[in-house]
Amino acid sequence: MKENPTNMKSYFLVLFFLASTISCSQSGSDCDQGILIEDDGMVIVETEFSTLSNGWKLQDEVQGYSGEGYLTWILPTNTQAQGQGLLSYTFKISQSGKYTVKIRNYHDCEDFTECNDIFVKMDDGSWVKNFNHTLGEWDWNSRQDIDHVFSDATYELKAGIHTLYLSGRSQDFSIDKIAIFLDGTPKDAYTTAKASTCM
Repeated sequence: MKENPTNMKSYFLVLFFLASTISCSQSGSDCDQGILIEDDGMVIVETEFSTLSNGWKLQDEVQGYSGEGYLTWILPTNTQAQGQGLLSYTFKISQSGKYTVKIRNYHDCEDFTECNDIFVKMDDGSWVKNFNHTLGEWDWNSRQDIDHVFSDATYELKAGIHTLYLSGRSQDFSIDKIAIFLDGTPKDAYTTAKASTCM
C-alpha cells in the first residue's frame, strides 16, 4: 500500500518534537554541550560532562568516583597559565542570589600542598585558584585562595544562564563532580544530590 506523504511528514514532526523536548541526564555525550538546569537551588555536574581539552584525561583507577570516571590534569604543574585545558559547564538558574561552588576532588602527593589545586572562573570574572588539603581520599572541601585569604568560592548570580570554567593547574589533581548551590540550601545536600538534567 502506498504511504500518504502528508501522514509520513506528520509522523516525523511528532518524533522531532518529542526528541527536542525530553530532558536528558548526564550520561556520556548524550548531553554534551547542553545547558544544565538548577533544581531546588542546586546544579550538580559530572566533570566528564564537558568536552575534554588537551591536558585532561578521563580515568577510573581511584575507586569512589561517580558517573563514568573522573578527570585528571596530566600536564606539568603551571601556576601562571590560566585558561590552559579549558573545561566549561553552562547552567541555568531560576533564582538570583549567592551561589557556592564546591569541587569533589582527589590528590595523593606526599606534600598535601602539592598537586592540590585548579583554576576556576565564573562567566567573565577573574581566574581564582581553588585548592584542597585533604590527602588520599575523595573530598568536597575545596576553597579559593585570593591573595592568601582562604574562603568558599561564592558568586552573586542573577537568574538565567551562566558558565563555570575550570583550567588545569597542578599535575595529578583529579576532579570528579561539581556542585553549584544557592545560599540557604540544606547543609551538605549537594554531596548526595543526583546529577542535574540538561535542556
